[in-house]
Amino acid sequence: MYEHIIDELVNAKIAIKLDTPVWQDAEGNDCEEHKAVGCRVTYRILKPEYCIMGDETGGNLSMKGDGGRNKFLCARGDVPRNKTSGNDCHFTTIGLTLLTGDPLMCIVVMKGKRPKSEVELGIDQFIKIVGKKEDKDYLRKNCGKGKLLPGGPTCIYKGKEISCFVRWSKSGSITSQILTEAMEELDRLELFVRENGMKPFVLFDGHGSRFGLPFLRYINNPGHEWVVCIGVPYGTTLWQVGDSEQQNGNYKLKLGEAKIKLMDKKNEVNYLWN
Repeated sequence: MYEHIIDELVNAKIAIKLDTPVWQDAEGNDCEEHKAVGCRVTYRILKPEYCIMGDETGGNLSMKGDGGRNKFLCARGDVPRNKTSGNDCHFTTIGLTLLTGDPLMCIVVMKGKRPKSEVELGIDQFIKIVGKKEDKDYLRKNCGKGKLLPGGPTCIYKGKEISCFVRWSKSGSITSQILTEAMEELDRLELFVRENGMKPFVLFDGHGSRFGLPFLRYINNPGHEWVVCIGVPYGTTLWQVGDSEQQNGNYKLKLGEAKIKLMDKKNEVNYLWN
């Protein structure tokens, strides 16, 4: 798998094979052996900003089965119980990350038959509404970061704002068409200049959406060709960037904490109402 990937990086003109293997430190700089991290390097990646890693992680509005790191105090012999939501609604989040460490795009796939703009924009229950819904400037006053309708995570790369890429599917899972549209959006923003034979590279796991005809046709189109490699599906913990505790692991914890805050807010409103 690794031999195939490095060959494709070389073919994409974003990596070269070194005449002599070298030692490198944690920052990727050539160094002496006693300062090195890992084995000697035989290839050098020239354009890490052209290398994208993508890993999807499922989520659910239901709080059943959520883990967490919070501890609760109760009487001896009792079991702490909190109100939880059992509403089942699946969604998928995919974070596209460059080898430079920069976040590139957040893809969110929601479960549903029809797009709902009010759901895509999100509602921050901890923010007060500015004005009234019937006001002409209601959306302008209430949309954006830190406002009632904050939208999804936005990435800034090369001075360009890359909005959260939201799509809908019946199952709430990624499809070949959705993945194709995400690649189209990256090309529309002209983030990767294809010159001197260089092509952007992306590494995904072996999900079926990668083998759908819309995606395969798009990445092989000479007008906007991509180099795509598929990693071993059952070994993602060894190679997949998103499977690290800093990304998917931390995301799952933060998601659980956010749902608890929302539930506490709902209980507070119900208490005041009653």
